[in-house]
Amino acid sequence: MRALASAVAIAALALAPAARAADPPPAAFAAFQSLCLSHRGDRDGALKAADDAGWMVAPRRMLEGDALLTPQFEGSLRIKSTRQAMLLLVVGDMPMAYDSGRTVNLRVCALLEQPPDPHLTQGAEAWAATPPTDARPDGFKVYAFTERGGAHAPIAGDLASAPSDGSVSVIIADEELGRITGVIYGVVLGDEP
Repeated sequence: MRALASAVAIAALALAPAARAADPPPAAFAAFQSLCLSHRGDRDGALKAADDAGWMVAPRRMLEGDALLTPQFEGSLRIKSTRQAMLLLVVGDMPMAYDSGRTVNLRVCALLEQPPDPHLTQGAEAWAATPPTDARPDGFKVYAFTERGGAHAPIAGDLASAPSDGSVSVIIADEELGRITGVIYGVVLGDEP
C-alpha cells in the first residue's frame, strides 16, 4: 500500500479542489458502505454504482509497486476527488498468502483515502462488529466473520483456517502512518491450486 499511497497523494494534489473551512466532514465510510458493503463481493454492482455516482476510471499504473495488490491483483480502479480527499476504489480478485503455505483467493472491494481519516477505518471496524482475527502494531487489522441474519459471527483462529466456500467475509483496515487510510471488504472464494 505504500506505493499506492504515493500515487493517490500525487493524484490528490492534481485533482482535488481547495478545501474550504465550511465544507462538511469527509464521507469516505458512506462511500465504502454504498460501493463495497452493499454489494457484498459483486464487483460489477460496485463498479456500476461507482460509475453512476461519477467516479472516473483510474489507470492501473496507480498500483505499480504496491506489494498488497500487485502483481497478483486482477481488477478495476475508480477515482474520485472531493473537497476533502482523494478516494480510490479498487475492485477485483487477489490472493492472500499465509505463513502456513495456504493462499486464499479473495474477491475484494477496497476504498483508499488520502489524506487519511480515521473515521473510515473506525466505521469499517464498527460495521464488522467482531474482534480482529489478526492485529499488528502498525495498525493493520483483519476481521473475519460469517454473516447470519444480519449478525456477524467471528471466525475462530485466523483466516488461513477459515472455510473457503464464499461464506466468509473479511474486513481489512489499515492506517499508514498519516499517509493514507484503506479498508478492504473481501469474500473468501477458495484456495489457490
